[in-house]
Amino acid sequence: MVIQGTVLFLVKFFSLSVHPLVILLFQYFGSFVGVSSYLLYKGLTPRLSKRELGVALLSGFLVSTGLSFYYLAISLTSASRVVPLHNVGITLIPSLLGFVFLKEKVDKRVVIGLIFSIISIIFLTI
Repeated sequence: MVIQGTVLFLVKFFSLSVHPLVILLFQYFGSFVGVSSYLLYKGLTPRLSKRELGVALLSGFLVSTGLSFYYLAISLTSASRVVPLHNVGITLIPSLLGFVFLKEKVDKRVVIGLIFSIISIIFLTI
């Protein structure tokens, strides 16, 4: 949480003078260098089947597109409005997809937890 919160602050801070997508590009480059260095250090070779590669590419595209819009939104308005709204999506979408596609168990506590988390996020954005 601390690292992610700090990164968000830095994105907002630097987006005043640098386009947010340039910031995202440098973050991806830094992550690539870091992960590649770790894999080389450990002597690991990533091996993916064609199906796994397709899922990884689709996932990467969706994450990159989502982060691009997120960073653009942060540069256009206050982070205190964007972050809570973004968190509604992070809370709601995976939960719904898990219920529908993974047949995860839905009990009263899960539903109440989701409702309270969304209500709290809405109150944070008011």
